Amino acid sequence: MSNHLNQIDHFNPVFWGDDHSTKATFIASSVLPASNVFVSACFVCATYKDTIVMSKPARGWGLIGGHVEISETPEECARREAMEEAAVTLGDLTLVGYWYIEKVIESEFNKKYPSEAYQLLYCSNVTKILDFTPNNEISERAFMHPDEILSKHHNRQNFQEVFDYLMRIIKYS
Repeated sequence: MSNHLNQIDHFNPVFWGDDHSTKATFIASSVLPASNVFVSACFVCATYKDTIVMSKPARGWGLIGGHVEISETPEECARREAMEEAAVTLGDLTLVGYWYIEKVIESEFNKKYPSEAYQLLYCSNVTKILDFTPNNEISERAFMHPDEILSKHHNRQNFQEVFDYLMRIIKYS
């Protein structure tokens, strides 16, 4: 990882949901966000050689990730999701940023979520690859070269700026 992580960058906010009821602002930082706001999910940019591990849930291709379970740390969540979604184990986790999520309006899209939350983004290398079996959440796993990812990501418009940031900080072996 580069020294770029020492500074904090706020990215342009994006809006989630067909109704644009949820605002998400990515903040590039190696420091955990304020502890008074709920951490709802963790995502991992898991690298293996010159590829990034991607999983395919019903919404389409994306980074490994999911919701933090009760009594689980964000790091435990990231490791569990890597195993569940891609059958890989991870090395050291490096926090590279987080999304600050806030409801603009209450809607069907966001009614089951808190009014504000954080979703953390880590980078890690893959230390072990196990056999992948599709399950009720994930239909496929792939090791994609970065050049392929944006054309396949389920939400390219909202992911572009964060992906560009990831490409600046990842160093491939």
